[in-house]
Amino acid sequence: MRIKRNCFTEEFLVKRSKEYKGYLKRQNYNAALVDAQFEKDRSELLKKRIKPDKKVIPLVLDYNPILPDIQKIIKKHAYLLLSSPELIGIFPPKSIFPAYRRTKNLKELLAPPKLSSNTVANQNSEDAKGCFKCNKKRCDLCEHYLIPDVFSEIINVSKPIQICPYDVNT
Repeated sequence: MRIKRNCFTEEFLVKRSKEYKGYLKRQNYNAALVDAQFEKDRSELLKKRIKPDKKVIPLVLDYNPILPDIQKIIKKHAYLLLSSPELIGIFPPKSIFPAYRRTKNLKELLAPPKLSSNTVANQNSEDAKGCFKCNKKRCDLCEHYLIPDVFSEIINVSKPIQICPYDVNT
């Protein structure tokens, strides 16, 4: 409780605790629960707690108000990810969440900003088609991403991967 962490003198703590208990009870909180929380020892509350690392994977989408609720779709089909032990290692339960990026507005479509020297250097990677590793240290997916040269279908027919000569983003 923050009140016990912030109050340095005992008399000030007693005064503020009594005031705050009364406030919580007037707000219809369970009196037994309020009293139990105020009985905790201050030294226990001052201990630093270490939170375990949580693996989160954002599903990045362009924002569109017409889109259905993506979180519901993820929850509906989560059983597919949980059906395989390998996928559970990559995607722990409740680790995927939707993250929306802003789409280009009319100004950005009609008059793009001037190219800087950094943009020219990155232009070659933007022209490449397909999926690639981002090689960022924070990325949890890159370590599991394989770059195959053959695409196999469910019926065990292997086909070589061909890069589409057309730009699908236009």
